[in-house]
Amino acid sequence: MKVVGMHTGEVAEIVAFEYWILTFVGAILGIPFTGFLKEALNSVMETEMFSIPTSTPISAFVTAVIGCIVSVYLSNLSTKRSISKFDLVEVLKERE
Repeated sequence: MKVVGMHTGEVAEIVAFEYWILTFVGAILGIPFTGFLKEALNSVMETEMFSIPTSTPISAFVTAVIGCIVSVYLSNLSTKRSISKFDLVEVLKERE
């Protein structure tokens, strides 16, 4: 995209938007899948002496959301730094 004439900030914004969309969709799909996976694992491994608790406290979901937000933010910073270091001459050279 930089080769086409976009600035580093514009490219970083597009990539950051993609990261945030993927994070949001992953969280929306991951929450119900987590409950399904816990129930399935509990039904497979349940014995008379041992069972896995299937309830998840809200604090675990809050911690996970905060962790995802922080990791995506740090990833966006790293990506912007990487994009700014691209050498456009090297990118445009024909590879042999």
